[in-house]
Amino acid sequence: MEMGAYKNENVCTGHGAGIHVCRFKISFLEEGLKRFKELSHVGDIRQKGMMVGIELVEDKKTKKPYPWEDNIGHRVILEARKNGLVIRPLGNVIVLMPVLSMTIPELEQVLDITYNAIAKVTGER
Repeated sequence: MEMGAYKNENVCTGHGAGIHVCRFKISFLEEGLKRFKELSHVGDIRQKGMMVGIELVEDKKTKKPYPWEDNIGHRVILEARKNGLVIRPLGNVIVLMPVLSMTIPELEQVLDITYNAIAKVTGER
């Protein structure tokens, strides 16, 4: 079924203002994720609404994944946890699922902590 312009409204229903705020937050998250593409070990970023998967790779050009035994996803989430952010990995993919009630400054903090954790663990800092 094609959802068109209404694909994200099912999580923001009830009031027109709520839909506007939801769309704004999704767009803000999408914009904030663009800088992650600069990181040399981010192979792909997938987003659907407020759900995000950041794939970590050993080689960006070939998309060669990190060896399973490197446990890179787990190491990144532990680094983020040191800074107060609880996120989870699915193997080499870092999963972000911020709640819709999160403020823009809180969303910025999620992005900053995640970015810095990836950069530190992958040796870019």
